[in-house]
Amino acid sequence: MGEESHASDGKVVLKRKITLFNGVGIIIGTIIGSGIFISPTGVFKNTGSVAASLIIWLLSGLLSTLGALCYAELGTSITRSGGDYAYIYTAFGPLPAFLRLWIALLIIRPTTQAIVALTFGHYVVKPFYPECQPPQDAVKLLAAVCLCEYILGITRHSKLLALVVIIISGISYIGIGHTENFQNSFEGDYSTGGIALAFYSGLFAFGGNLPRAIWIAMPMVTTIYALANLAYFAVVSKIEMGANPAVAATLWLSVGASVVGMLWLRRAKPDIPRPIKVNLIIPYVFLVAIGFLVIIPAITEPKDTAIGVAILLSGIPVYYACVKWQNKPKVYDTCSGCILRFLQKICSCIYVESLEKMSN
Repeated sequence: MGEESHASDGKVVLKRKITLFNGVGIIIGTIIGSGIFISPTGVFKNTGSVAASLIIWLLSGLLSTLGALCYAELGTSITRSGGDYAYIYTAFGPLPAFLRLWIALLIIRPTTQAIVALTFGHYVVKPFYPECQPPQDAVKLLAAVCLCEYILGITRHSKLLALVVIIISGISYIGIGHTENFQNSFEGDYSTGGIALAFYSGLFAFGGNLPRAIWIAMPMVTTIYALANLAYFAVVSKIEMGANPAVAATLWLSVGASVVGMLWLRRAKPDIPRPIKVNLIIPYVFLVAIGFLVIIPAITEPKDTAIGVAILLSGIPVYYACVKWQNKPKVYDTCSGCILRFLQKICSCIYVESLEKMSN
């Protein structure tokens, strides 16, 4: 979104500049990832229907577009890094924001990286075991290698090309008469819980001059994903499609909190600059969809929901011990400062000095 530069007073700032073409490229490049190679299984397992799966993918694209517009308003009115953390902090204060960060570090980020790495390992090993499942040890070893940034950088540039190859192959397969997998395509499981879990898998593949860039990029990604799934169903039978496990993202509660924060800021701070201001119908529709995604799975999968809530609440004592408590022993502050500087060097990151204080 910008590049690092140095102001005349020596402070580190970000040069904020993005064109329509850059915006479209960034959105498409951020969204398209390993999710499209594993999420189709989760969508189909929870619907059991080819047609319903394709509809879920199209609706997931529409819902993601509404969410992207809400985040465009948040990102342009709260102009500091941090994403959901910054938005929730501004709207609701430090404790809810810390819990968002806590759940991201313990669940969302690690599981996302694990899915990317395991997907990489599975697709590299699978050609050597065409008649059976590849050995898990080999998949896990390659997944560990994939966690190296160099490997991830290479695979990012090849994902779109891989999708194009898959789409062309699938359409060609349909063109020569292989349409047996599309017979009775509306037969399947249409339970409320199954539909909600199917949306979880579909939306996972979508989790990165903005309004125009969003309206251009999101339909493009949705079309690519729908065509890729059409190609999958043309080549892979229903039984094979439902054979592999899929993992759903569990971040919708924090996404909903950010959008609720946007509505709260509209009321509490109506005068803050908003270069992008969306129609209120958009966040309300988005929140209804998120409510469906959060409440229905909580009813159908109460055990998993309880575990997630417990992990979220476990961050409260950590917040009061490590953040709220001001008069910590000097040795604690010294060790914390050393660790912070070490991580800054490892991650090549530095505070942007010109930003306003978070409380403002």
